[in-house]
Amino acid sequence: MLDQIYERYAPFASSITAIYRYLREEREEYRVSGRIEADCLSIDDLMEECSMDSFGEALSKIEHIQRLMNQLWEAGYLPENAYNAAEGKASAFKAYVSDQHSRMKAKWEEPISQDVYDQAVQLAKEMGQISVSMLQRRLHTGYATGVRIVDLLEKNGVVGPAIGAKPRKTL
Repeated sequence: MLDQIYERYAPFASSITAIYRYLREEREEYRVSGRIEADCLSIDDLMEECSMDSFGEALSKIEHIQRLMNQLWEAGYLPENAYNAAEGKASAFKAYVSDQHSRMKAKWEEPISQDVYDQAVQLAKEMGQISVSMLQRRLHTGYATGVRIVDLLEKNGVVGPAIGAKPRKTL
């Protein structure tokens, strides 16, 4: 999945990099170009996380970059062709990130089958404890599903609350 993300991210990042390099060369708007650069670097980190939350945060960073570029263009600091190219790539990447965020959110909200839940309850009782990584290994669930199952087990009184990164004890 990371390869697909970076295929979409690379054109966006290179166009944004060109924008802030142009601004620095022209000695214009250092403060704004620095904010664009910082947002772009944080998007890079968020894409590596590849989670529903990181995609949601990346969307807000992309929108912030778009607003900053628009302000720079309206103030006459960016040539129209550079602005249009960067805006087009930003919009395309934003659409991709939005789609990935929606897919992950839908998967997160997908109901957990009763069979998988029952297996998790049985595993918790047998082991005397439960953790997301245990569910991933034993029941072959994904991370998000494992988190949701552990949350359900706590809500239903099967396991106790989280204590740091330790497995939760069966009640």
